[in-house]
Amino acid sequence: MKDQIPDNFKGLIYEPHNEQEVVSLFFMVLPYLKLDFCFEEVRTDFPDCLAWKKTSEGWKKINIEFEHLSQNFLIHKHDIKKCDMIICWKHNWANCPIEVIELSKEIQKLDKKIILLDKPKYTQTIWDRETFFDYIKKELPDLIEYHQKILTILDDENIYIVEGKGAKSPTYNFKIPSTDNKAVAIIQADGKIWIDFSKMTEDGKTTLINKLKEKLELEFDSKKAWPIIGSFNNDIYLDEINQLMDILIKKD
Repeated sequence: MKDQIPDNFKGLIYEPHNEQEVVSLFFMVLPYLKLDFCFEEVRTDFPDCLAWKKTSEGWKKINIEFEHLSQNFLIHKHDIKKCDMIICWKHNWANCPIEVIELSKEIQKLDKKIILLDKPKYTQTIWDRETFFDYIKKELPDLIEYHQKILTILDDENIYIVEGKGAKSPTYNFKIPSTDNKAVAIIQADGKIWIDFSKMTEDGKTTLINKLKEKLELEFDSKKAWPIIGSFNNDIYLDEINQLMDILIKKD
């Protein structure tokens, strides 16, 4: 790789493949774009960025959301009323009702090389069960039994398992029956388990969180929609999987 990098190159080696790299790219090229912006805050909560845009009437406060693909705004179920602009790598949301800055097109207008190689570092993989366990056997053999146990329980309960799609981290997910399928559990290859509470009411979210706290002594940041609820090497161990799955599958 080092032989491919020019001596005076300053930029990204590969195209962005996630939201964080979109943020990095945007601030990297900002001095070269014809945008009169200043920034008050960049954060992890929605919206990602609080900024000020210079208009003919003076400075106007705007909310900005960064996305790898503009359509991810819909997938993440953000509130369009609370956002004024999307900054993304690729714009794939037809008839998007708010302003979009598509960085892949903006950098083509520059006379400066910002991205060295016109390709992403990682290619997207669909992690079906076979490819998922191929990865586990090679990279995380200690977690084979962990995932086999979870998947066996899901199969026995006839719960539909959705194959993960990701460039780096193999995952699978399923709708949580005890929440009337409103919440989704996402299991990573490394054993971490996430829950998407975004479609749940606050009362429903609180009830599920309290069950997991009481029975598995898990701590949550209740302000986040995607808190980690445990991992093999931290909170949830092999002998606790049955208890965890019982909470996620069975209603009181």
